[in-house]
Amino acid sequence: MASIWVGHRGTVRDYPDFSPSVDAEAIQKAIKGIGTDEKMLISILTERSNAQRQLIVKEYQAAYGKELKDDLKGDLSGHFEHLMVALVTPPAVFDAKQLKKSMKGAGTNEDALIEILTTRTSRQMKEISQAYYT
Repeated sequence: MASIWVGHRGTVRDYPDFSPSVDAEAIQKAIKGIGTDEKMLISILTERSNAQRQLIVKEYQAAYGKELKDDLKGDLSGHFEHLMVALVTPPAVFDAKQLKKSMKGAGTNEDALIEILTTRTSRQMKEISQAYYT
C-alpha cells in the first residue's frame, strides 16, 4: 500500500503573478485611516505562501519605514489581530514564541510542546533554537 505522506507540502502554494510591492501597498491602504479593510488583509495574507508573506514584510518596511507587524497590532484587535500578526511572523520565530508561551507561568502546555517538538524537521528545530535565544 502506498503511503499518503508526500513530504512537507502544505496547502498554500505560491500566488501566481506575485508582486510584494503591490501587496504591501494594498495592505497599507487597507489599514490606513479610519476603519480597516479586513477582507483585503485576509485575501492577501491567506492567499500567499509564507515565503511570499516574508517578502511582503520586507517590502512594507522598505516602502513605509515601519514594521508591518506593528502597524497590524496598532490597527487590529483580538483574535483577528493575533491571526494577522502570526501570518507575517517567520515560522521559526512564531514557534519559538509559542514554546516560551507554553512554558510560562505555573504549569506547562504539554500539547503545544509536543506538537512543535515532534513535527518539525532537524533544520526547522535549529532555526527555532536560534530564534528562541534571540
